Amino acid sequence: MARARKVSDRFVALDFETANYSRDSACAVGLVTVVGTEIVDRASFLIRPPQPEAPVPTTFQFCHLHGICRHQVADQPTFLDLWPQLLERLEGADFVAAHNAGFDRDVLTACCEANSLTMPPLRFLCTLQLARSAWKLKPARLSDVCAHLKIPLQHHQVLSDTEACARIVISARRQGVRLDAHILRAETLESPEPAISAGQAGEREIVEQMDRLGALRSRRDNLGDEKQALIDQVFPPEVRTRLAEIDAEFTQKEDALGQDIEVLEGEVKGAVLGLGETVKGRFLLAQWVKGRITWDTKGLNQYGEGHPEILRFQKKGNPYVSLKSVGQYPKDSI
Repeated sequence: MARARKVSDRFVALDFETANYSRDSACAVGLVTVVGTEIVDRASFLIRPPQPEAPVPTTFQFCHLHGICRHQVADQPTFLDLWPQLLERLEGADFVAAHNAGFDRDVLTACCEANSLTMPPLRFLCTLQLARSAWKLKPARLSDVCAHLKIPLQHHQVLSDTEACARIVISARRQGVRLDAHILRAETLESPEPAISAGQAGEREIVEQMDRLGALRSRRDNLGDEKQALIDQVFPPEVRTRLAEIDAEFTQKEDALGQDIEVLEGEVKGAVLGLGETVKGRFLLAQWVKGRITWDTKGLNQYGEGHPEILRFQKKGNPYVSLKSVGQYPKDSI
């Protein structure tokens, strides 16, 4: 029987932030190196995400979480530029620690694949799973574990998140927790817990967003009443009657235009879908998007080579077309 591999004193904690849901859209990374129970190196880098060939730049959907926006990374190095520095820190580590490690593993893998880089054979320790096992914490979000262990945290600040992850492992070591039982092969890592961002947003952030959304909806619903009250106050009845007639007239025009737009949009999307390529006009971009596959992992694909019967369970979504504005129509062109 093969002997269990002994865990050395050196490990690296890792945390990524991404611009959007795409795993290769890393916009920041933190690495903290630990020997024994001492932090010996801290490093963090902003990353300029890849720009697609299409004229639509990488979208930054998570600025509100980590505070990193497009202008802040416009002059920063790419992942390919940073790779020598990242590899220098990762190589030789007995394991890489990350909170919700499946996410950070996937980001690292996607960025390496996007840049034709060979990812080193790393072992991962998921501190989320460690916290559940060692301290029976549930939920075991990073903020929850830090509160339990009294670890300082500025959540979604990449170096703070990374150091917090390192200190979780340090706390486990000091309490005599056997780490070798928690070091997992990549294929055994759990998928990231449900989250709205690549930064592993927790329930608190979701609730805050829902509260803001509710307030905005309430404000929108009340605007119509405020508008009508102001109109009744300022304009005499005969003017209000004429305004109502104008509203009715333009509502009919808008409805007719809306129907024409809906029909033409359907024709454009159908044509681009048949073409199978993205098409750019002067003012609109019809972006052809490939259907998503229910799994896209090397492990399952390799397994499918020897067991083709499993491929019947792999489902591919239908491609679709989205229309995006890339320019503004001059008023005299309509």
